[in-house]
Amino acid sequence: EDEFSMIAGSFNHMTEEMDRYIDDIARLGREQERQQAEVDIASSIQMGILPYGRASFGNCGIKAVMKPAKYIGGDLYDYLELDASHTMIAVADVSGKGLPSALLMAVALTLFRQFARMGYSPASILKNVNDTFSEENPEMMFVTAFVGIYDSDNDTLTYANAGHNPPYLMHEGLKVLDGSAGTPLGLFQG
Repeated sequence: EDEFSMIAGSFNHMTEEMDRYIDDIARLGREQERQQAEVDIASSIQMGILPYGRASFGNCGIKAVMKPAKYIGGDLYDYLELDASHTMIAVADVSGKGLPSALLMAVALTLFRQFARMGYSPASILKNVNDTFSEENPEMMFVTAFVGIYDSDNDTLTYANAGHNPPYLMHEGLKVLDGSAGTPLGLFQG
């Protein structure tokens, strides 16, 4: 009950608190490392589902590159050879950031490919993706998208735009493709 035993007790209590604090910091560090590893894996998966490098379809060449500002997000592009003369191209952006946008991006990419393989026009592809997204969209996320079908036999591009920035055609100079920007996908049925 003297001062030395009170100091010793306080010192022991402080040591226990410091040990708990160090354990908490170590646990948080391990949790952050685990979360970072998950984000790195998700980023790798996301980049893996996008086409990479150059491709040629008829007399058209495509090269796409994506460098996300963060590890993962909702930006996407795609090109898919449908048959010997038709190629679907898509450029889109999901609202928001991070994992939710990346998940919706993967769904959008899958739907673009599915409806294109079924022979739908760009406008029908966008309509069907919109209807799919707007049925159940509790977070009210949306997707802006440009989808086109290139016909190398006729050297034509049929396209539709759902609220995306106007694309450019690089052929004998730079040309903005005309047409309406449309409504982003997922906001309104029909």
